[in-house]
Amino acid sequence: MFDNPTCAIYVINALTTLKMGTPKAPGPAFLPVIAGSLAALISLAYFASNLKEYLQERAAAKDGEGLTEEEKSVQREALKKNLFLFAEFILASVVCLILFKKVNFYILSAVYMTILGKIFRLKGWLKPILLGVGFSVFVYLVFKVAFNVYL
Repeated sequence: MFDNPTCAIYVINALTTLKMGTPKAPGPAFLPVIAGSLAALISLAYFASNLKEYLQERAAAKDGEGLTEEEKSVQREALKKNLFLFAEFILASVVCLILFKKVNFYILSAVYMTILGKIFRLKGWLKPILLGVGFSVFVYLVFKVAFNVYL
């Protein structure tokens, strides 16, 4: 479910900064746009599947397999928590998208991944920071060292 904003950022950035080209002569945006679009479609299908399951469970609960007040309260709290988590993720993604052209990619990705680690409740600060820095180092090594591509 949380992949859609990330895929959108990826595709929008590719479309706005790179040339698409044609199927016979693809430009540098051709593969990123196709990959990002497919990832977004897969993410939407996954989201639809989860939504269908959730709605079926909710309908079953209304049909007499009723829950106690305490169970309903727990479900409401879980829904609020998930909505808040989703809002935090969207806010972080929008801020990342706004800063994408203004901040170095490696620094921005380290900060973004660290924030995502905290949003998704990694304990402490060490694990999210290691996640963010580790991801940036991995991306740097893959693109700069292995592929010799500057990001």
